[in-house]
Amino acid sequence: MLCEVDSIYVDGTFKCCARFWTQMLTIHGSKNGNYIPLVICLLPDKISETYAYVFNQIINKCNRIGQTFLPKQVVIDFEMSIHIAVTEVWPLSVKSYNWL
Repeated sequence: MLCEVDSIYVDGTFKCCARFWTQMLTIHGSKNGNYIPLVICLLPDKISETYAYVFNQIINKCNRIGQTFLPKQVVIDFEMSIHIAVTEVWPLSVKSYNWL
């Protein structure tokens, strides 16, 4: 289902996160009018290299099963490190801001 959605919604939370981790990152998609959680990651920090690594790992996993993960739109908050990673990994995707 991840590779079937045109728009993804990326958000991180710092307050509700497992011990020893800095952030829980979620990627949601919209299907039939419903927002569906597609990816949940625990991250050790909140730097652009980590976000780019996660996005590239997801792309690679999709490629291994013959799928392409290239969202047309990526909705993110105003955190600069996520913005940098999204621009690096999906330069042609439209970025929209302030989903939550």
